Amino acid sequence: MKRGAAVVAGLAVAAMAGYWYWTTQRADEPEPAAIPAAATELVTVPPPKFPLAPEDQAQAAREPLPALGDSDAAFGVALESVLPSATGRDFFLWDNVIRRWVVTIDALPKASISQRLRPVTRFNDSFVADPVADQAEQYTLSTSNYTRYEPLLALAEQIDLDAAVNIYRQFYPLLQQSYTEAIDPHGYFNDRLVAVIDHLLATREVTEPVLLVRPSVMYQFADPALESLSVGEKTLIRMGPTNAERVKTLLRRLRAVLTTTS
Repeated sequence: MKRGAAVVAGLAVAAMAGYWYWTTQRADEPEPAAIPAAATELVTVPPPKFPLAPEDQAQAAREPLPALGDSDAAFGVALESVLPSATGRDFFLWDNVIRRWVVTIDALPKASISQRLRPVTRFNDSFVADPVADQAEQYTLSTSNYTRYEPLLALAEQIDLDAAVNIYRQFYPLLQQSYTEAIDPHGYFNDRLVAVIDHLLATREVTEPVLLVRPSVMYQFADPALESLSVGEKTLIRMGPTNAERVKTLLRRLRAVLTTTS
């Protein structure tokens, strides 16, 4: 698996988190506060832990890129070219594409993800919770939910990795630019992606059935320790142990790519 597949595979994994989050959370959830502009000061920026290989940078330099704000058409066409079927396009939103994915990937270890910058379309099927017999206001996570993730899992597993390598080489500078502008002015996108992967791989395994409560409109985990987990961790639990392991297999392969510098 080549380094260039990293972004495309990572986007597909991030979409699975969006699948759950944007179909089960309140549409009117407040947006995260904007990051205030920092006062000008001297900052020592550490070198990247997992830098892009020099040969990849050289190839990218030979192919002119559009400006970040004008990149939707080119990046969208490139991504669409590696989707295993035309129906894969229907899962995603195709405006402000790079920023949507960068923000979503960065937010997976956090408590919430921006509704405004979600990268996936809303899905029509509903989240299912099974009532617990003789237990008022208690539910279990229905195993019927697990099939909701199958289309995106299949998409991630079928991506043409050799074709994806060219997308990564060509568009990484724009992904990096979006990350420094929207998230961390001194950060490195590859490093952040590796950190997000490590966070997801550390997600605890839970014993089924998974108990839920419904204090208001939305279901929550009955166990406060589970409810306090990040968006990404909750997604892995809600998709079921078999699907979660499929995702972790993709993430392990992806991590190996991201941490190889030659």
